[in-house]
Amino acid sequence: MLGGPDPVAALDLLRRLGLMHAVFGHDLGTDGRPGVAWEALRLLDLGLGREARRDLMAAAALLPVREERVPAAKGRHTSLAASLLRTALKWPTRSGERVEALHAAAPQLLQVLQEGLRGEDGSVGKESLQVTLGRCLLALKDSWREGCLLGALLGSPTDPAGTAEGCRSLVAAVGGWGLQGCWEWKPPVNGRRVMALLGVSGKEVGPVMAAITDWQLAQPGGSARECEAWLLTQTRWAPSVREATAPEAGDGSVEK
Repeated sequence: MLGGPDPVAALDLLRRLGLMHAVFGHDLGTDGRPGVAWEALRLLDLGLGREARRDLMAAAALLPVREERVPAAKGRHTSLAASLLRTALKWPTRSGERVEALHAAAPQLLQVLQEGLRGEDGSVGKESLQVTLGRCLLALKDSWREGCLLGALLGSPTDPAGTAEGCRSLVAAVGGWGLQGCWEWKPPVNGRRVMALLGVSGKEVGPVMAAITDWQLAQPGGSARECEAWLLTQTRWAPSVREATAPEAGDGSVEK
């Protein structure tokens, strides 16, 4: 039933029959957000397939437990939501991973929605918000539209129209800021060039590449030359700074 045409009705039936704990092994309460999400989805044209809609409704239903973690194999931990979907409903692992990613991104997407509306021109902190939005897209990939709806749902948990409007605003920001498909972009400067340009190596390269990702999200369409010029303005990596702070021979430092 949860994978059928009306998963919200299935959840309501489980609640009315007192079977939530029997099915999920956990009391999910009486949160009405799945119904709000379902009605908001009816107001939108997101083009979601059946599995995407099912996973979105699961993510909405499991929002009350989104921060809870449980032990997993090999001493690791996983989200309670992903564990419930895998063990109680026998859903594919990919669905649990998708719901976990949606839960992680939703608060950040709500932040973009709320802070992006501040200020007369809507540009307060735009670059920072753009990077936050882009990083959510990198994590969600093709599930980014579901993430936009879930983030808006956190801000309007009882209002389908408000949730739909918030989702539209986030979807419009993705297109307006040029971030659609960003998870498929290649970095303008690769690791080998970074090592040659800045003289870094090994584990030092990772933080630089992460910063390049943020730069690219803030500057969609930026060229390799522009990125290199920006890198050389960052004193934390500039070769001249690295040389000036490097220990001199005979100063007692131990070379690695």
